[in-house]
Amino acid sequence: MSDNTREYSFDVDFLKYWFWQSLFLTVVFVALRAGGAVNWSWVWVFCPIWIVLVAVIMFILVAGIMLAVQIEVDRRREKNDSNRT
Repeated sequence: MSDNTREYSFDVDFLKYWFWQSLFLTVVFVALRAGGAVNWSWVWVFCPIWIVLVAVIMFILVAGIMLAVQIEVDRRREKNDSNRT
């Protein structure tokens, strides 16, 4: 077994940025809807939060698939290396 270890790190600053931006936009939309300035459905008022949640879920799914593929590739490579020696 090899001593090679991989470290996977991820900077979540952009997630924080988009979360706070969507929260601000949602508060603005709620204020506009409650004040009667717009006549939108509540689904559209809370749409910025849904968009961010869907984006985060999609990111997690894609990252999970990529990680699973990388683990499988590493496992096969290690198996092939052990068969050669």
